[in-house]
Order: sequence, then structure tokens, then C-alpha cells
Amino acid sequence: MNSMNPAQAQQAQQQQLQAALENAEDVNCDECENDRFVPVFVVKKISALISPSGQEIVVPIQALKCDKCNHINELFLKPQTP
Repeated sequence: MNSMNPAQAQQAQQQQLQAALENAEDVNCDECENDRFVPVFVVKKISALISPSGQEIVVPIQALKCDKCNHINELFLKPQTP
């Protein structure tokens, strides 16, 4: 049986992430091709008619805007799953 202690498991996970990042594709702005982004919030309002609570809800959603032209790629507005 090969079991790792928590520190070894964390180190192995970090090595896997590093390998994945080395092969990851850069994301550029869809409008100007810039590769630098700034975190912002997009605010969504959910109508009381479709809200689970029956009351209007305001929900902030974190997104990334281009640092050069302020465009938000559609990719950054979609829910991300791990």
C-alpha cells in the first residue's frame, strides 16, 4: 500500500498543477488581443418571479476585463466548473 502524508500529497498536487500550467494556452482579449486582465464585478438582478425566495435578488459575479480596452470576454462571464 502506497500512502502519502499530507505534505507529500500537496507537493505532488503542486507539481501536477505546474506541469498543467506549462502546457496551458494563454487567453487574450477578444477585441484587442491584449493578454492582461483586471478583476471586476458584473451585477445581475434576478426577478422576484423566478427567484427561489420569491424576492428580487442582486448577485455580484466576478469577471475579468481587459486592462487595455476594458472588454470582457464571453469566456469570463460563463460559470466555471473545476
